[in-house]
Amino acid sequence: MGAARTAGSTCRENLRIANRPEPQSLFALLSSRLKARRCDLMSTDFIALFDVTLEVVTAEWLLENLASNPKFAAEIVEQYRDHWRPKTWAIAIKESPDGPAVYGPGGFAIRLRPRTLELYHMMRFSTFTADSSSRDVLRRACLTVTELVGSARAIYTHELMPHDGEGLSQIESGLRTHIAPPAATFAELNAADYFKPYAWYIDTFSDFRGCGNTNHPTR
Repeated sequence: MGAARTAGSTCRENLRIANRPEPQSLFALLSSRLKARRCDLMSTDFIALFDVTLEVVTAEWLLENLASNPKFAAEIVEQYRDHWRPKTWAIAIKESPDGPAVYGPGGFAIRLRPRTLELYHMMRFSTFTADSSSRDVLRRACLTVTELVGSARAIYTHELMPHDGEGLSQIESGLRTHIAPPAATFAELNAADYFKPYAWYIDTFSDFRGCGNTNHPTR
């Protein structure tokens, strides 16, 4: 996610908030990006993608809503606070052609694009897929974001996953074409290779919302 992905590089360089332009076509440049990366793919971090359906959503609006909600991801913020430079919510000073970025405490970075919001967190993607306790805490933060931006669902994957398009329907179509179908469960997601089938997941939060869920995500 542009600056946020660079900020979230998991080569264990603390305080990872550099800025660099994002390729216009991630699918086309995936090979060169992987060759440039010098750390193990299994250490890549978490991202979530959301539809943005509310016209009121801007970087300034997100900043106001997240900064005024101390309960947002409080457990995660506390856990990762000392490993992440930003200690308060703020809009990135340096502009990016990929859209405005909002950084928060505890490992969060948000990129707002036309019709899409991308949320990065420095939690390792392998931790998210394997550890149900860590996963549920981060999923609840993502559920809050869906409610803020008017998204019915979220797509989870790792920070190196190439994705193009405006809105989750286009992103989903691209992932199905270039990667293959999403995982049906988190166990399947955890077992998947990073650029192979089932390396991404669609979350409708039906278990958190109290609805019946025939495809229970925690299995």
